[in-house]
Amino acid sequence: MMKLYWKKAWCIIVVLSVLLLTSACSKSNAVKPYRYNPKLKRNNIASAVAAQNEKFELRWDSDACLVSLVDKASGKVYSSVPSLSEEESEFDETLDSVLKMLSPITVDCIRSETYEIKTGYAAECIRDGDFSVSMIENGLRVTYIFDQLKVSVPVRYLLFEDGLKIEIDPSSVAEDGEEYFLHSVAVAPFMCAAKNMTENAYLFYPSGSGVLINMEEEKNISTNYISEIYGRDRMSDLPTWCDETNTEEIRMPVFGSVCEKDGMFAIIRSGSESGSICVDAFNQNVGYSSVYPEFALRGETSVSNPFLSSSVNTIKYSDCFTLEPISVLYYPLTGENASYNGMADIYKAYLTDRGMKKKTNANALSVKVLGGAMINGSNLGVPTRELFATATLTDAQTIVSDLTGAIGDKVNVDLVGYGKTGLEIGQICGGFTVAGDFGGKKGLEDAYKNMTASGNQVFFDMDPVSIAKNGSGFSTSDVAVTTTRQRFGENAYDIATGNKKKFLCYYIARDLIPKVVEKSVSTLKGWKVGGIALDALSNYSYSDYADQKYYSKGQMGKDVSAVIKTYQKNGISVLSNASNVYAAICSDLIVDAPIQSSKMDFFGEEVPFYEMVLQGYIPMYTPSLNLTNRSREVLLKAAESGIGISYTVIRNFTGKLREEFDFYQNTCYDDIKNTMVAEYASFEKLYKEVGGQAITGHAILQKGVHRTVFANGVTVYTNYSDSEYETPLGKLEPNSFVFGKEGTP
Repeated sequence: MMKLYWKKAWCIIVVLSVLLLTSACSKSNAVKPYRYNPKLKRNNIASAVAAQNEKFELRWDSDACLVSLVDKASGKVYSSVPSLSEEESEFDETLDSVLKMLSPITVDCIRSETYEIKTGYAAECIRDGDFSVSMIENGLRVTYIFDQLKVSVPVRYLLFEDGLKIEIDPSSVAEDGEEYFLHSVAVAPFMCAAKNMTENAYLFYPSGSGVLINMEEEKNISTNYISEIYGRDRMSDLPTWCDETNTEEIRMPVFGSVCEKDGMFAIIRSGSESGSICVDAFNQNVGYSSVYPEFALRGETSVSNPFLSSSVNTIKYSDCFTLEPISVLYYPLTGENASYNGMADIYKAYLTDRGMKKKTNANALSVKVLGGAMINGSNLGVPTRELFATATLTDAQTIVSDLTGAIGDKVNVDLVGYGKTGLEIGQICGGFTVAGDFGGKKGLEDAYKNMTASGNQVFFDMDPVSIAKNGSGFSTSDVAVTTTRQRFGENAYDIATGNKKKFLCYYIARDLIPKVVEKSVSTLKGWKVGGIALDALSNYSYSDYADQKYYSKGQMGKDVSAVIKTYQKNGISVLSNASNVYAAICSDLIVDAPIQSSKMDFFGEEVPFYEMVLQGYIPMYTPSLNLTNRSREVLLKAAESGIGISYTVIRNFTGKLREEFDFYQNTCYDDIKNTMVAEYASFEKLYKEVGGQAITGHAILQKGVHRTVFANGVTVYTNYSDSEYETPLGKLEPNSFVFGKEGTP
């Protein structure tokens, strides 16, 4: 069995020197796990309808000891176990993969003495009668008792208007904590399942923009895959190969499956920060593939031991669980809605109900202007670090004026790296200043005034979470801590390039974020700047084990949403970058929107699910075309989803930049201007037709050929393949797009 980034495997492979539970719960108000009660009551109840509404019944089956959701109109039964034919129901129930398929939940526990990860299957609890069930308002409460592991997990199954809600409150989970302690819980591993080798069957996985895992093709290798929602916890120090595997993060906490004109779509309503989304694909033992969530109730930190080899690590777990309740909504899909289009419609409606509003922005082009970088220098033979201005604020105005004149349209401008140390992370928010090398505060005021007067939208980047140097009222002691209650610094990244630096960067304590934001609001208002770019906060997520409410990245979405709304209430528009959904739905526009998946070998066709949900509400822009060797593909992605395009530019270059940043060689505006203007010209007419229009339909016509329909009736065909394709709008050449209204090309 091939396993790609599987936490269980990693924890076993890594040699652990010590496994300790920390004193991270030392605060008097911390909620510790309940002590496991071996005498906990076991009971079953008679089969019954526990709740019902106009569409569904929620039932308890006393023989199977399972909860099921029944569609009243069709009689279709949905449960955590796939509907198996008589031939399929003969399984070897000693196999872990079979036990997982038959389990409403599974738990992963750590053995205190041997560091072994032991999985508990609810199917074994059911087989041995180790469970209790009771009726509650609008549903059922089932407690699964893992007696061998000395863990009990109460689960609430509740009916809501459109389906089934499954909830787990970590504060009600019990453990013994001596021989084993609980690490994570997987919810309904086979609720979203598709039968292998079935036509028109697939799993939907939200890697990057979104991807389908096709069940039609025969696969002989089972694959397990997992990726953290909203990216890795920056307090956990996962191995670098994990990060390299997941080149595109999960930005939306959703997943689903389609099989034989039926399907299931899931939205993680609460607790998504502690979650990961798992795939069990092409499972040969059970004949089904599935996608499901797993939640880390207990945080962890991997710490290298300086006295041992680099492969020897210490994993330290938090003593307490996260406080965030887990809640997953399951929506049955039937007929035409049984597709990723139906899933996108449901999620769009869900987000709209939760405050997503339409923002207006007609600009087809967004430009990121890089202020400067720290480069190596010397003073009397002593090595120094010097600030080099790659684009002063005067340069920025010149670039924008020249570019808008050349294309005959306005642009969005993102001014990045204009603080004390330029693009290099130093004091938080760049020291709340503009370096004199760039033109200083007065230079920014003038640049902002002049560029906005011409109709451009301008945003000034400030990073309110990353800190590497003391100053401006905040120090590297004011930072988030790991499960060891120690500061954790990682090699800093250049804000724009992503290149690793040799010095350490920390993340501000979670409870200090509002204070940083308050100061940045005051600073921007003092400069008369009405736009901020949150290139880091909108896509970072991290824990802070100084306070239990921040365990396992707890409340990250709530906190970031509050930050964005604070800026907006003060008249400051917000640009976000590669945004997690909680930031995306609040932002005024999004740059570096995800347009691809992590491209794992077992992934199938990529779909623009992220854009299908947000397009028409939040203006979005591609990653910079000049920073990729696949610029044509990026342009096709923009055409397919109706989003704008973007570039990253500088004005001044020195050979010293090349010593650390190959990145800068394709950013000099004067060198790439003609390419920018030509690519814009090839895209402008399409964007004027579909920019800001919601996507009402998407289809994969054949491998590499996609069709998108927009709310105004315009259809776009995109061809990523090497072959021609005939469309109702005419011939579609390889690596190209055509658009128009059907019948009127």
